[in-house]
Amino acid sequence: MLTLILTFVVGITCSGMKPSTAEYYQKCITDAGAELVILDRYAQDAEMAEKLMEGIDALIVPGKTAKDTAKRNDFDKRMIKVALRDGKPVLGICKGHQCINSFFKGKTVKLKEYYPDSDVCHKKLIKQEDGTKYNVTLNSQCHSINIEEGSVLSSCLGGVTE
Repeated sequence: MLTLILTFVVGITCSGMKPSTAEYYQKCITDAGAELVILDRYAQDAEMAEKLMEGIDALIVPGKTAKDTAKRNDFDKRMIKVALRDGKPVLGICKGHQCINSFFKGKTVKLKEYYPDSDVCHKKLIKQEDGTKYNVTLNSQCHSINIEEGSVLSSCLGGVTE
């Protein structure tokens, strides 16, 4: 009897990701029974993006740091294009979902513009006495989302319920 073992391979775009963050992604993906491939080289063009996506079944586009550049954004968009063209699922996390939105020419707005009374805050700008400013990541609260009836997400969840 021949036993065939198939491994689902998930690629993640990253550059300069903290080792602890990469280890966390690795644990989550392997706990789910898949293999994680960290794509830490930039795809300079479409051909390189295609080569990087060979053998990868799904793509994760994670959050980015303030140090990330237009080069990183272009890389992520090239990878998204190849993955979607080949019918592979793409998951955006944090800034990654904004990159996917941008890929589709969508508009990203700040939560406070639409919900000024919301107490959800992911970062807080701190200004020191010397004028230096920096963001502090907060343990933010969860907030609800609206899922459009008939959307792909709605069908994945088995329909929208109140």
